[in-house]
Amino acid sequence: MTHVSPKKNRILVVAPTPFFSDRGTPIRILEEVKQLVAAGFAVDILTYPIGERPLDLPDSVRIFRCLNVTPWYNKRDAGPSIEKIALDAMMQLSLTRLRITQRYDAIHAHLHEGIQITHKSQIVSWLLRKPTLFVGDLHGSLTEEVAESGFIRSKLLLKLVMFYEHFLEKRPHILVTSSEKNTERVAAYRTKHTFTIADGVPVISGTTSKSDARTALGIQDRGQFIAAYTGGFGSEKGITLLLDTVRARLRDTPNLDWILAGNMSAQQHTAFSAEFSETQRVTLITPLSYHALPHVLAAADFGVDPKPLTSTQASGKWMNYAGAGSIPVHLAAEPALLTELVRDPELRHRKQAETKAYAAAHSWETTMHPLIDIYARL
Repeated sequence: MTHVSPKKNRILVVAPTPFFSDRGTPIRILEEVKQLVAAGFAVDILTYPIGERPLDLPDSVRIFRCLNVTPWYNKRDAGPSIEKIALDAMMQLSLTRLRITQRYDAIHAHLHEGIQITHKSQIVSWLLRKPTLFVGDLHGSLTEEVAESGFIRSKLLLKLVMFYEHFLEKRPHILVTSSEKNTERVAAYRTKHTFTIADGVPVISGTTSKSDARTALGIQDRGQFIAAYTGGFGSEKGITLLLDTVRARLRDTPNLDWILAGNMSAQQHTAFSAEFSETQRVTLITPLSYHALPHVLAAADFGVDPKPLTSTQASGKWMNYAGAGSIPVHLAAEPALLTELVRDPELRHRKQAETKAYAAAHSWETTMHPLIDIYARL
């Protein structure tokens, strides 16, 4: 890993999201910050007044939270809302104050909202003659997110959102995205200083045997295979495909059980419990802590991702599965693979070897190396 010079460069991470909460965006922020600190940088985080300090966040990292003008609001899920607009305005004020009172060599802004907030504060850098590198970090497409959430339905307004999205994506000095698909999208109108920093594979190997892990989750271990899904349960995650797959495999693959784990709504949990309670082959876990993943995935043989192929978001859960030694299966791209893995031991052995090799080559330290090199040269 590249280490910085004795002059410790200071980085402010702008994170307009509940930090920390157990979903993809805060997890990416946490893992990136851990790598930056390990490389020798001094890192602060500016975020919403929602969330808790993660136990594995280095002690040296200071968390600044903007003023809470929406005390009734505690939404942890992704997606736009009126309250987030108000919180982003408070983030703007907090960022301006921090740029006046603190010295930062770089601002690392997550999401389009973070890029917008940082762009508006760039005048501070100019007035105070404090040159600061501006790095944007995209986790997906703003237009895609707004459309999938139903927050805006008008085609005309969505087109305006797309134009504004393109405007924002041209503002940072350097732009990184979490997936090659998103980088390719941006490359259509931004040709320089844009590259991919994919999510890395975390070290989350289980500390117990598969049998003990299943027993701890209340699963009778009869030598069956288990496929796990861990993540959000919003429609944009491909939950319809997931449930259709679970139902089909319950009918035709008797030696394959399921773990469905994540932050389900009360209505979803009630509906899933009613549908799957009689089978005794589907284990529901909600809520799910990111730091509890090792115990859940230690019980599984396979990890499934039903996200649509059109999505520009990276799949953090894919990395989690690989890190735990579970064979990742993309249900949309390879609909027959799960059944084939259950039935074919040679295929299973080959995929296990590929998963192990992938995990070794795609650690967070490896994926963050290009960005750390840039920060080290400040």
